[in-house]
Amino acid sequence: MRIIALRGSDRCGKTTTLNIIYKRIVENGGNPMCKKTEGNPIYNDFSDIVNYEGLKVAFFTMGDYSNESTRVIKEYQALNVDVLILASNIKFKKPIKLIKNYEHQLVVKTIATPNSENNQLTANTSDVKTIFGLI
Repeated sequence: MRIIALRGSDRCGKTTTLNIIYKRIVENGGNPMCKKTEGNPIYNDFSDIVNYEGLKVAFFTMGDYSNESTRVIKEYQALNVDVLILASNIKFKKPIKLIKNYEHQLVVKTIATPNSENNQLTANTSDVKTIFGLI
């Protein structure tokens, strides 16, 4: 399993960015298996596995919870996922230590400055392009 981790601080747009990637993959022929809401629904966190271009691509956006992140990495490994795309909070050590045991790419979340809706969309779009290039 290969891991693509979008790394950033609390509430910086990691989940929003991964939701955009998920939506685009599904719109481009990805076949979702069983999208599940994770945590409080107001935060739009989810998990799923999508069959996409011959790969099993898993998503997990609830990266602000260390124990959940480490649990899901092991779970998706057991499910023989090809690529896991997940959010990862920079304040936690356990998830990043586990991630580094796999083939991995760490993508640092682009932060919009100044912070405006338009600038945030630009930052998220930049990260989406980066992650798509890594899949």
